[in-house]
Amino acid sequence: MTSRVWLVRRSASIAVIALLLASSGASTDSAAETTLAPVDTPAATEAPVATDAPAVTEAPAVTEPATTAAPATTAAPATTAAPETTAAPAPTAPPAADLTLRIDGIGTLPFGATTPDQLIEALSPVIGSPTSVESLDYPADAGAYYENVDEERGFAFPSGRDVCFGNGLCAYFGGASSAALTFVGYRHSEGPGAFTTASGVGPGSQGADFPGVIIAEPGGCYSTGGGTADGVRLFLQSSGDLFGYFSDDGMDYISQVPAIADISVISVFAGEESFYLFDDC
Repeated sequence: MTSRVWLVRRSASIAVIALLLASSGASTDSAAETTLAPVDTPAATEAPVATDAPAVTEAPAVTEPATTAAPATTAAPATTAAPETTAAPAPTAPPAADLTLRIDGIGTLPFGATTPDQLIEALSPVIGSPTSVESLDYPADAGAYYENVDEERGFAFPSGRDVCFGNGLCAYFGGASSAALTFVGYRHSEGPGAFTTASGVGPGSQGADFPGVIIAEPGGCYSTGGGTADGVRLFLQSSGDLFGYFSDDGMDYISQVPAIADISVISVFAGEESFYLFDDC
């Protein structure tokens, strides 16, 4: 029984202690609440989140006033190429002077009406200045012609002058005196830039190239003889048959015409010219 009482008392003691402990805990709390001045510990507000520096608002895109693209410059209308200016025709050289070998002169230089100065002035631009000029008087009247006995030469006029050029042309002037000379004849032998007749026959021409134009005449001085082309006189040479020869007994002179293919032109001549008094043939 004693132990029972003891157990009951012990249990009651434990309960009291538990109550005491419970109440003292509660009063402690309230005391603490009344004793301590409520500290307004500001709720540790978290450091404001550093709001990112205001987003650097990009400068408002300068909306360039939409420069309405300049209307596509319509390509300048293709400049219609200036109409081709047809190049001015190259200046044509003045027509060559007429220097045809004629029966009555050379081109537009007629016998009897052209002075030595006029002929030289007309021909020099074409064939150069004269290469020789020789004057000679023929004081002795021989009836059909005039003579210079010392020089053994004859001429159709009392006074004469020969003017020769580098292309083989010699022009002859005659008159009553040296102050009254006119163009009276010419002889054109082979040379560079030789002149020709109207058909193209000139010194050096071959008979084979001008059949029917070069007309050979019978007779002559052995391998040389005469003929014509366009009415102008020719001095010819044959490489075949002779123009003339003596018979075996020497009594007869036989004349003939060589084949045209064997003939060539030595010179072309017309009008009057001086000559040797004692030609042997």
